[in-house]
Amino acid sequence: MRDLVKTISENALRDGSPAEAGHSGFETLADLQTTGPGSRIQSVEVTAELNPFGSHATLEAWLDPAINTVWCMTRKNGPVHYTRQLLLDLHDVADRIEELCVPQNAARPKFLITGSQVPGVYNLGGDLETFIDCVKKGDRNRLREYATSCVTIVHRSLVNFNAPIVSVALVQGDALGGGLEAALTFNFLIAERSARFGFPEVMFNSFPGMGAFSILSRRIGVKLAEKIILSGKLFSAEEFQAFGLVDQIVEDGAGKDAAYAFVRSQQKKASAICALNEARKKYHPVTIEELLDINSSWIDVVMQLDTSSLKKMDFLVKAQKKLRNAQNTPA
Repeated sequence: MRDLVKTISENALRDGSPAEAGHSGFETLADLQTTGPGSRIQSVEVTAELNPFGSHATLEAWLDPAINTVWCMTRKNGPVHYTRQLLLDLHDVADRIEELCVPQNAARPKFLITGSQVPGVYNLGGDLETFIDCVKKGDRNRLREYATSCVTIVHRSLVNFNAPIVSVALVQGDALGGGLEAALTFNFLIAERSARFGFPEVMFNSFPGMGAFSILSRRIGVKLAEKIILSGKLFSAEEFQAFGLVDQIVEDGAGKDAAYAFVRSQQKKASAICALNEARKKYHPVTIEELLDINSSWIDVVMQLDTSSLKKMDFLVKAQKKLRNAQNTPA
């Protein structure tokens, strides 16, 4: 798996656009790490013990030893969708989680919490601008390289990074398309009340090709999975909870405390949850071969999109850029 990721990284992702500008400090660490619901650590000295993950342009990842937990959060000024650099950073964090969670490491983390510091956004999905460019230029190889990186990180998350770790998605905003596919790979999903979920791909005559059908059909059945995907609808946190896809809903602004409290409450069950994960993977395995096979069909569909569909996709690109520009504008 790492050889595949390395090949993708060297041959495709690093040849793309420059890394998004990011700060290397951890000034938000004190805001995100907590000593319990409602309380905050006032200052945190970032040491190698807390930060065995190094610095990344698009996200912050660190170890919280108080709750045996790795936090991985998209930076506040980071991308709102899966850019090449974000994918590279996620694969690097995944590598380090595997290294930390080897059985001989007595201090290995038991939990992983992922989320985003971008206001109102968990992740909006794939790099639509790249998709449009690939279609117009007939560049199937470039599209496949990008898509393969997306599929491999989805699969690594689905199998818990081949590690005895319990994963939690903290959704504080919109999780759409590939962003929703990513959120659904985790063992538990905590959502703030205003969070929205959906697959907009049907709007431009496509479908979510990075794992949505494989994941949803196993969790809620084929019929409901198809209904959600083909609706193109934005669903509320309450609706997704009714489907069995959201485990806990909390009020806006309470997500970080809720994630912390949830992990604290599950500490004694971590081994049992990991064992159940292994049983699930044996009973209902989602193989990388299955995901890549479906993704190949997705590539065929995207490469055949007509002008009308590309215009609709471009409309979403402009909406994403407008959102990004608004967030980068000083108040």
